[in-house]
Amino acid sequence: AVAHRDYRYEGLGIEVWMFDDRLEIRSPGELVEPVTLDRLLKQERIHASRNPRITRVLTDLGYMREQGEGIPRIFDAMEREGLYPPEFKLEAGAMFAVDALTKIGEMCL
Repeated sequence: AVAHRDYRYEGLGIEVWMFDDRLEIRSPGELVEPVTLDRLLKQERIHASRNPRITRVLTDLGYMREQGEGIPRIFDAMEREGLYPPEFKLEAGAMFAVDALTKIGEMCL
């Protein structure tokens, strides 16, 4: 989220919320062209860097890998752990959100 957020939105931070049934991550900024919600859900490898200098530093330090591989890696990791696929959404106030739900069969009813 540090590499992907839109730093033009002063006063807004990256939010990480943990609940019993999910983890929610919210980041200031809308999606960067050519990224769309549909393309994210299709797990397309899309390279679009809003903050190329931050991305380069995080890659050099080993915190990020190859550009454009993050979304497929998220889907693979969640499936491997028996989790639901991530949910992506754009929210009011130019916030991009990713929700990760609990393991299949462990939802709190």
